[in-house]
Amino acid sequence: MRRGLVTAPDLPWVADGYLRDSPHGQRAIHQRLQEVLRENDIAYSMVYGSGDQRLQAALSIVMPSRANAEAESARYSRWMAQCEKCSDAV
Repeated sequence: MRRGLVTAPDLPWVADGYLRDSPHGQRAIHQRLQEVLRENDIAYSMVYGSGDQRLQAALSIVMPSRANAEAESARYSRWMAQCEKCSDAV
């Protein structure tokens, strides 16, 4: 099955001088993109947020095991300390 990744139009509109000539045009293109994906039976996931949040959301979709491992590592890293005489956690 083919899969796609679509960015949500949740960021402020910025003119690109090419296709999206207004916030309305941006919404129209976004809706048409979703229609084409559905018409061609292409499953897709929507990515929301900005900056690093958006990047992490996309990575968690395309590489879920890596994203889960990094999240778990970050969650527990504050509890780990290194023994100054060895590499074992204390």
